[in-house]
Amino acid sequence: LGFPINSKYKGSGNVTTSAFFEHENQEYQNMPDRGFGSFNNIGGNAKLEMSMNLSCSVEGGMEWLLNKKWALRTGFYLDYGFWDIRNGNKNQQLIEYNNDNPSILTHNSLLYTNHANKVNTLAAGIKLCIIIKY
Repeated sequence: LGFPINSKYKGSGNVTTSAFFEHENQEYQNMPDRGFGSFNNIGGNAKLEMSMNLSCSVEGGMEWLLNKKWALRTGFYLDYGFWDIRNGNKNQQLIEYNNDNPSILTHNSLLYTNHANKVNTLAAGIKLCIIIKY
């Protein structure tokens, strides 16, 4: 079982927005007071709401005796989480329009948009250890 302790995100980027109205055959651009235009360094940072996780772990390895005092231990590990670890609103917009000040856009974490179906944990790696024996 895995318990979330602390998770947060921080991001920034540049966005250009416009709108095309078919019935007017008109594209609106360069109107930052209406939310259309180029916006630089929009960003956001917040705490991520994560839930408990259940995962399966596989680990293996060998110990190689180099001499009477030294040994080398090699190994591998693989962890796979079964549950979606996102907790909270999963239907947020990636770029969020600010009604109070349309010229200021913010963005949310990609984990909580409709672009991410499920978020599982996955960890894999190798282990190397030098052992001194007494």
